[in-house]
Amino acid sequence: LILPLLAHLGERWKNIAGAVAEEHFLAMYLRSKLGARLMHRMRYAAGPRLVVACAPGEHHEIGLLLFALEAQSAGLRTVLLGADTPFEDVGIAQHRCGADAVVISSSIDPAPGLLERALPKLVRQVGVPVFVGGATATRHKRKISTAGAIALGCELEHGVRLITAELTRNE
Repeated sequence: LILPLLAHLGERWKNIAGAVAEEHFLAMYLRSKLGARLMHRMRYAAGPRLVVACAPGEHHEIGLLLFALEAQSAGLRTVLLGADTPFEDVGIAQHRCGADAVVISSSIDPAPGLLERALPKLVRQVGVPVFVGGATATRHKRKISTAGAIALGCELEHGVRLITAELTRNE
């Protein structure tokens, strides 16, 4: 329900005055509500730890927050970094917290070289499975696989199942 609504609002800015303000207002409201829910539920998760972040240049983090909630529902622990996170910092965070995997969310077309150079570097840096979700994962599945990462697509529940299966296989 939420993601299609945000996509619709995101398209309106081209034709309707004030549409950007509407989208930002809803995103701020959702960010506070989803963030509170994440913090409340954090104490119940006891499974593998994931570092989750938006790709560099990605400022839309509601999909990431919804993913983190879905992951927590499946018993996974999330370390949420948020929007527009440099891959180098994602790697540092993964090492510091000892996360079992990294999840990158991206709905926009990535900057040139991000999937061809920066993503493979992240995969080598962390030494744990790296997953990419969102519309970018659907549009650039081959580049993501070539980089050594795993494309999740846009379905949150399916993505969490894929991550759980991969982490179970690597135990």
